[in-house]
Parts: sequence; C-alpha cells; structure tokens
Amino acid sequence: MVRLLFLLITLPFGLRAGAQLLHPPVPYHGHSYPVVRIGTQWWFAENLRTELYRNGDTIPTLPQAQEWRFARSGAQAVYRSDPGMLEAYGRLYNWYAVTDPRGLCPAGWHVPSAADWDVLTTALGGDSVTGGALKDTAYWDPPNTGATDASGFNGRPGGARSNYGESLFEGAYGYFWSSSPEGPEKVVFRFLGTYNADLYRGSSEPQDGFSCRCVMDP
Repeated sequence: MVRLLFLLITLPFGLRAGAQLLHPPVPYHGHSYPVVRIGTQWWFAENLRTELYRNGDTIPTLPQAQEWRFARSGAQAVYRSDPGMLEAYGRLYNWYAVTDPRGLCPAGWHVPSAADWDVLTTALGGDSVTGGALKDTAYWDPPNTGATDASGFNGRPGGARSNYGESLFEGAYGYFWSSSPEGPEKVVFRFLGTYNADLYRGSSEPQDGFSCRCVMDP
C-alpha cells in the first residue's frame, strides 16, 4: 500500500488512475475554470462568466431589451439580471462578442467551432446520446432524461436571451454558441434539453444570447 501511494503521488500531474488526463484549472479575469478532457479535446467544465475581453476591454452589459435587440457589437447579460443565475450558469453573450477580435476566451483557448462540437459528439457516441453525457444531474427541471454527466462537462440549463431581449427557458434548455456562421444571417449553435439525451444542432440570429464554453487550441 505504501508503494502504491508513493507511485500515485509521484505520477506526472497530467495523469491519474485509469490513465485519465488532468489539467489544472484555468484562471481568467478573477475566476478559476475547471477543465475536462473529452476524447482528444480539453474543454472548460463551466460556462464563461467574464465581463471582459481577453485584452481587458469591457464587454458592454445591455439590460434593456431594446438595446439588446438592436446591438450589432459584442454584449453580455446575466439571465434576468439575477446574481444567483450568474453563479449557476455564467453569462449569456451575443455572437458579436464571440467573434470579436479582442477574444472572448483566454489565450490558448477559443469558442468552439461547429467542427469542434462535431469532434465532441463523435467522441461521446453521436448526437443522440451526447446530451446525456454532457448534462449535469442537479440543475435541470424534470425529467432530465438520460443525464449522467459521464463526460464531466457539467452542462447546465442556463436558458437564453432572445434577440428581442427576453429571458427564456432557464431550467429546461442550455444553449451554447459555436464560432461558425451558417449562411449570411445565421450562426451554428448547440443545445441540450431536459426531455431527451440528445445534443441538438441549430442555427440562430447573432443577436441571441447564449452560453459560451472554451476549448483548447489544437
């Protein structure tokens, strides 16, 4: 037993029992983000909550629905401006913040492209089962079908802010941006729902407010 404990203690930081890789939390603008390896990728295991771009510039908060609707540059919000929602779900960002050249994720990380999301779903067995492996088991409204969080992704139902500025679907759905446009006016996103174990793919207007994750640069 002493020898076993010694071996565990002296293993390189990136390894643990079962040869699963570990990564230290990533500090970013005053918050420390846990990280999880899924297949060949490293992902934040928590939604972004930063109010700043990578370079330190402020991402504007637009609490008024009319301001949010007509914004054509980066903006962020907290669901219903409720501090408890910030703690549970992080912030919601429009797509202009996602693609702003100042960067939304820390150096060495990026908001996942549609292709990055595809790699994730392949690693977890396909869209029809990936949702269950991504969903956490505590925050969802019933029935939270298929939820195991087997991946460690810790996917939560943070809802959305619509392009009209409405706060919608907290508890039932979690929406996550990709960085990939789809046609001239739409953007690819992924979403989880309480009623099934799928990870869905959709396209939406860039004015919508969704959660964001970061994935490590290749």
